[in-house]
Amino acid sequence: MGLVKKAIKYSLIAIAIAIGLRLILSLGGSSDSPPSTPPPKPEVASTETSIPTRSLSELEAEFNALVKQRDALYDQMEGKSDEEINALGEKIDPLNDAISALSKQIVEAKNRGDSGLPENVKSQFSQWDGSHRDLVKRIKSRMHDAGSFEHVKTQYRIEKSNGKLFVKTTFRGKNEYGAKVLNAVSAEYTLEGKFIAFVE
Repeated sequence: MGLVKKAIKYSLIAIAIAIGLRLILSLGGSSDSPPSTPPPKPEVASTETSIPTRSLSELEAEFNALVKQRDALYDQMEGKSDEEINALGEKIDPLNDAISALSKQIVEAKNRGDSGLPENVKSQFSQWDGSHRDLVKRIKSRMHDAGSFEHVKTQYRIEKSNGKLFVKTTFRGKNEYGAKVLNAVSAEYTLEGKFIAFVE
């Protein structure tokens, strides 16, 4: 009998809440009143200044320092409590954002300084982070958790004499035990982007 009384009590409470919400919505939502519009934003004078572009070596030095700092935080996670890991994660997230932004700037700096790079080679790389698109797909297909993939850096070497492109991608990802590890994969391509083989 006690369960029936509780069920009736909770049903009545739910009905009362529904009626109250309907009453509030009908009083506050009159269709005769015009919709409220936010006040106009004050105009702000433009203060654009040209920001000097940094050199590739400066960008790479800052990038490497941030990666080293982030790696040290990842190393500190081992054996920590969930609260400590979350606190470290809150420190790592802004570093990842800064690293991504710097990666893009580095790619742009390389593109500015390397106008002699053939278009068929340049098109194989991501303009966003400089990764080799096909190699990233191949790496992800071999990973235990492809969603954990984090691009760190990509390096390449062109051998025009034999028409080959050698690409090395360094990345982070979870291993079969769920731990984040740093790894690198190298591959050989034609200058047109056709995969030849993985390189040990």
